[in-house]
Amino acid sequence: MLETMLITFKQVISSVPHGAILFVMFIVGWKVYDLITPFKFNDELVEKDNPAVGITLSGFVIALGIGFAGTLFGANIEIISTNFLSSEVILIVANCAIVIFLTILSAFITDKVVLSKFCVKKELIEDKNVGTGFVVAGNFIASGLVLNGAMTGESDTTLLAFRDIVIYWAVGQVFVVIAGVIYQAITKYDLHKEIEERDNAAVGLAFSGFAIAIGLIMRAAILNATSDIVAELASIAVIGIIGFVLLLLTRIIADKVLMPSSPLSDEVGKQKNIAAAGIAFASFILVAIIISSAISNIAMKTIEEAPIIQEDIQEDIQEGGGNTNENE
Repeated sequence: MLETMLITFKQVISSVPHGAILFVMFIVGWKVYDLITPFKFNDELVEKDNPAVGITLSGFVIALGIGFAGTLFGANIEIISTNFLSSEVILIVANCAIVIFLTILSAFITDKVVLSKFCVKKELIEDKNVGTGFVVAGNFIASGLVLNGAMTGESDTTLLAFRDIVIYWAVGQVFVVIAGVIYQAITKYDLHKEIEERDNAAVGLAFSGFAIAIGLIMRAAILNATSDIVAELASIAVIGIIGFVLLLLTRIIADKVLMPSSPLSDEVGKQKNIAAAGIAFASFILVAIIISSAISNIAMKTIEEAPIIQEDIQEDIQEGGGNTNENE
């Protein structure tokens, strides 16, 4: 028991450098985002008590945390090292920089594509629109989840790793946007109208849950991706489409079961019911967790069984070759 405790203590202590690097990179990310936004975080959070900006930045912080966690995949930094600036440390810092850049870029995509019918800046700063904050935060977190999955890939070289991360993030981001467009098309209310004109926070909260759910599914689809881009994209497309369809179907079933007297869409859209939106948010993520866990479990089993299958194939080839020689 004492030996187990000592081993565990050593493992926890050895993670300190990881945490220190990520915390420093978080501060860098926060400062960079604060510099490029048209408003100052301290002013909006402290002086103006702006809840919309607070929600947006909460999503940004969570997204960085999720994305940064992926950069530690397979990392092994010694707490006492004569060469702390090792290639592994540099690689983690570089990956964190990529996470910061792509996470901030996802905000631009949300602004110009997802919420293209109104000015996001105006809604967040002037109107303190909480619904807008929820949508931006949800897309931030979805991007962080996609980046987390992309960081776990197995690329042939370091340069290919950087290329693969960007490609898989872009694919995941496109899928999140397309899924969001389809979601808006099939709902009974207009997302833009509800958020901008009616200041409907419930609609924003429900949509953010959907975006995060898609992010979870895409993370599972991208997990452990290789540099074989064509094959991986085909696999991601299949998993993404099936996961999206299952998400919508199970969400419809949950709607009928959880609130049969009044559909969640009516409560969220017409009544601005934030409590109902919370249920919609949670149900989206619940279904996505189940789907993504099933996908990840299947993928892990495939990876574990691959060497055994390869061995069987080699044995069959050898046996086949031996029989041929005997017949000759």
